[in-house]
Amino acid sequence: MGIEYARMNNTNLAESLVLQAHRMCSADPLTLHEMGVLAYKQGRMEEAVERFHTALQLVPAATRHLPVWEATMTNLGHAYRRQGQYGRAIEWLNHALALCPHQSGALAALGLTYHLQVCMSIFLFFSFSLFLSVCLSVCVFM
Repeated sequence: MGIEYARMNNTNLAESLVLQAHRMCSADPLTLHEMGVLAYKQGRMEEAVERFHTALQLVPAATRHLPVWEATMTNLGHAYRRQGQYGRAIEWLNHALALCPHQSGALAALGLTYHLQVCMSIFLFFSFSLFLSVCLSVCVFM
């Protein structure tokens, strides 16, 4: 029920139902995954990262390679990207793609993360060059 309320964007009711399910079975990685999704949707990235990590830690080693965990790894990558931790985002998105190599969402997220990582580096170089020489025309117009 909580997942359906989350899909309808009723996060308060979804969160209360998912928390109730988690209390009933705290060792279920799927409820922790859903708690991470709800935290992500509400902009609580640190909590989302924590929930996704905990969910993956609860997955038995024998089933960790199954494609069902691709979504948790992709969501973890998204949360790290939103925090500006591009290296960790890339790491988890690559883990997700190792499970499901043709997952278009994970591929697109990986492309976006690489793009943001490069753009941030470019921005830092231009900012530093302006700091060194305010009159540098190529940087002033960018």
